[in-house]
Amino acid sequence: LTPSPPPTPPTTFPTGQSPSASTGGGSIPSPTITPLPTPTPKANDIPVFSDISKHWAKDDIEYFADQGLILGDNNKFHPDHSITRSELTAMLVRILGLVKTKYENCFTDVASNSWYADDVQTAYDNGMISGYDFKFRPNDNVTRQELAKIIMSVYTMKLENNVSEDLQEFSDIDLISDWAKKPVAQVYNLNIMNGIDALHFSPQDSSTRAQAVVVLKRLKTYLD
Repeated sequence: LTPSPPPTPPTTFPTGQSPSASTGGGSIPSPTITPLPTPTPKANDIPVFSDISKHWAKDDIEYFADQGLILGDNNKFHPDHSITRSELTAMLVRILGLVKTKYENCFTDVASNSWYADDVQTAYDNGMISGYDFKFRPNDNVTRQELAKIIMSVYTMKLENNVSEDLQEFSDIDLISDWAKKPVAQVYNLNIMNGIDALHFSPQDSSTRAQAVVVLKRLKTYLD
């Protein structure tokens, strides 16, 4: 991927703290992924996005859109907008085909009537996300290094993690947080994520919606 395919501490979604700062200090339950059959949307349910016709991620966006697995707004996908933690969580749950669980107030800043509440609970129950001080921060943007951590958390749920941790390609390695160095190296060596150019990974930059889709598509080729 050329145009900046994207790209947390505990299991996923870090909030600037060390990996030991998890919600409530408790252990994350062992992930149990229960796949659902891939939905087959009716023709008139398939979104047609008017803002991706010339976008570099068009094929991957349409791949998931045709299966009803990603959504937009007013016939637009907004591919270059930053992706939030709630948006990415919902994408993960749908694309991985997880059985949704009812929200049980696992975070103080996620309302039970929010559109992503059940997705958050499902991802939390499967060990894919955690928070800080009982907060999920659903509207925060997901950085590229966070996305790398999330991807490797999902990858290791189903596959053995013997991926190389060598990362010598980028000149901004020092900007990668300690907790993210291993997953960033691994997603790079798996060719799931690349840099924004030959010299920079830009770990602190926000991931875009298009980048997230492309990365999830590449992850899915390993999981299928």
